[in-house]
Amino acid sequence: MNKPVMAALIAAGMAFLASLVSFLSWWRIHADRWSIRWPGRSAPVDFPHSTHLMVEAKPRLEDVRFLEEGLYEFNARATGISDGKLLSLFVRTPDGSPIAGAFGWTWGGTCYIRYLFVAENMRGHGQGTMLMRAIQKEANSRDCRQIVLETFDFQAFAFYQKFGFEEVGRVEDYPLGHQYLILVKRLP
Repeated sequence: MNKPVMAALIAAGMAFLASLVSFLSWWRIHADRWSIRWPGRSAPVDFPHSTHLMVEAKPRLEDVRFLEEGLYEFNARATGISDGKLLSLFVRTPDGSPIAGAFGWTWGGTCYIRYLFVAENMRGHGQGTMLMRAIQKEANSRDCRQIVLETFDFQAFAFYQKFGFEEVGRVEDYPLGHQYLILVKRLP
């Protein structure tokens, strides 16, 4: 397998793990909109050694942090790369309210963007372009070789293509009738 394909597969795998942790963080904030229950299970599932498994619709932030920190520590030990830094950018109104922003991190020569959002009434006014340029500038300043992100086919795929992102992975029917896309932009 050639190096670019291997790098893309590794980036996609890392992005998937990061997405899982980020989803758990997102779920903690939005879980009150849905509830998930296992039929017939209201008590924890018991495991040996006094442990038990709980399905939680609203995990505690400190528990999600436990997952994030544990994954980062494992990844740093496994790769020998421990240069991870969070990255967040926000466009704010004069009163400090966010109208657009991006959140992610840099690690191991990659800038990963987990969230990029522009309020609907601000779309088409250059806020997304400003964010993408700032992300690329910051990624370059952190010696990143690529930017990785995910989107859905109904979100901003065409927007990212204008900035040179290429599709390196796709999950069909997530959500049903749509595609989940993994995109990469190589940096000079």
